[in-house]
Amino acid sequence: MFNARYQQLADHYRTAIVPARARKPRDKAAAENAVNVVNKRVIGYLDKGEVRTTLEELNDAIDERVAEVNHDLRRADGTTRWERFTAEEQPLLGGLPATSFEEVTWKELKAGRNYHISCDCQRYSVPYRLAGPMLRVRLTSTG
Repeated sequence: MFNARYQQLADHYRTAIVPARARKPRDKAAAENAVNVVNKRVIGYLDKGEVRTTLEELNDAIDERVAEVNHDLRRADGTTRWERFTAEEQPLLGGLPATSFEEVTWKELKAGRNYHISCDCQRYSVPYRLAGPMLRVRLTSTG
């Protein structure tokens, strides 16, 4: 099972979380291979004695290496990572939500006879029919 906040993030961006099976390390091979490619082809090449004195210079060098990995290096089937992405994955992608992800906290609160709940030093009114029973309240940073 997932952490509730992780599931909220996945729901917000309309994506699925598919964890690797327990005790099945071969499920992680593709992700581990991608990390290895970045380690060798980007980080490894940046450590060749060149000195970069600003963050901008370092970011430019990283961008060059990432572009080479994605656009120039041919895979065993003759395609590049970018060609496979644009042919197979990009058409399936949806747009990002109009709002960014906002962390949500849930609390169990009870509305009093005056039809208000108190939460984090704030009082909120609720419809009269909700006074009395426990309510599940959704809290965000923006309200």
